[in-house]
Amino acid sequence: MLVTDVPLGVLTISAWLKEKCAAEVRVIDFNTEIHHSWHDAHAESFHEWFCSVLAAVKESGFVPDLIGFSSLFITGYENLIDLAGVAKEMFPGAFRICGGNLPTTMYQELFEDAPEAFDALCFGEGELALTELMAAEDRKAYCDQSSQWITLHNLKAGTVYQHKFIDELDEIPYLDYSCIALQDYHRNPTIKA
Repeated sequence: MLVTDVPLGVLTISAWLKEKCAAEVRVIDFNTEIHHSWHDAHAESFHEWFCSVLAAVKESGFVPDLIGFSSLFITGYENLIDLAGVAKEMFPGAFRICGGNLPTTMYQELFEDAPEAFDALCFGEGELALTELMAAEDRKAYCDQSSQWITLHNLKAGTVYQHKFIDELDEIPYLDYSCIALQDYHRNPTIKA
């Protein structure tokens, strides 16, 4: 059994988007979803599983206009790229973004290895960057001109990326636990306690 932590960054982003942007948010944590819907221990990749999970989302009637991915560690690098590709096939009209430690530090590698996987990568904290992105009439044009979003266009142009920090931490709403099933994290004894 995979023991995983509650994705605090994702819960913060979800709460922020709901409060500041009035967005409808759905979260799939593949670290816990694996216990519910993955049944092929002999598969050489998660590709088919990613397809079936996202097909179920589509069949539910939810069609996102923006899909965000969070990735912290290099161990998920190949799966991140594969999942983004599946999301692009399943929801071709959605703008695909990624945040977390991995895209902040490995943006050049991501765009070299998979230039079409993401429309933009967030550089550093995502709350303020997402607020501006959600308000933009043309998301691609906004990201191409922003120093908070890394795109293939502004990477080639030599943009110097900058963090935009929240000055007043009290502006961050409480974590949005409603977007996950908290009992899925009880395999971690610290979380259960």
